[in-house]
Amino acid sequence: MVQPSEYIVFVDESGTPVTHKPDPQFPIFSLQFVLVRKDTYVSKIEPEFKKFKLKHHSSEAVVLHGRKIDSKEGEFRFLRDRGLYGRYVRELDALLGSTDMRLYSAYFLQLEVAKLGALTVHPYAYFMHELLNLIEQEVRVPGVRTRCEVVVESRRGSDEEMLDAYASYKEAFRTAQVEFELQLAEKSMNIIGLQVADLVAKPVARFCLNQMKPGREWPTVSKKVVQILNLTRNVPFRLGRTPLL
Repeated sequence: MVQPSEYIVFVDESGTPVTHKPDPQFPIFSLQFVLVRKDTYVSKIEPEFKKFKLKHHSSEAVVLHGRKIDSKEGEFRFLRDRGLYGRYVRELDALLGSTDMRLYSAYFLQLEVAKLGALTVHPYAYFMHELLNLIEQEVRVPGVRTRCEVVVESRRGSDEEMLDAYASYKEAFRTAQVEFELQLAEKSMNIIGLQVADLVAKPVARFCLNQMKPGREWPTVSKKVVQILNLTRNVPFRLGRTPLL
């Protein structure tokens, strides 16, 4: 019998998995897996982020998005006031700092990967293989088979790739004690966990690109990191559907 896990995972990416055309402005692809306990998520994380939204936006409906906050677009136009912006990001930073989460990340540097030539497995599948293997060691319960949800924001351009990657992962881990179940969620669902994953994704990628200039968020985000895997040198993948065996 498979029992529900006490944990849930939220996923966000930064950069693009394309290997043949590096982005000169941001030549990295990274994937972040944010692990939280379900009871903590319901009792503390969701209420605290909703309280933050009500304080600064007078509504729970706003979706927190790191890029829009930085560019002060859309619902974040009011942050063009420097004083408001300063208070907002300080409080958001403190909120992230108090959030009980564990962060697992993997990345590759596009400029180096582009030189490696033929690859065999899609990057989503390879990263999922590495990160869920680490997470399984933390969430497994001896003698009990559990199911742990992995929630990813639905993006029409990459949903099929993510589903293919998940199929490859499952084929390689048929006997795993923890069964990870992929769930694609629309942005309109306003899932707090996905917004937390978004807020930590860019700071991690910036740090991996240049550890000398990691960005203002890194001191806080770094305290949540369990492991960051640099897979640049051993990425055995290409855009394809070959299982991880």
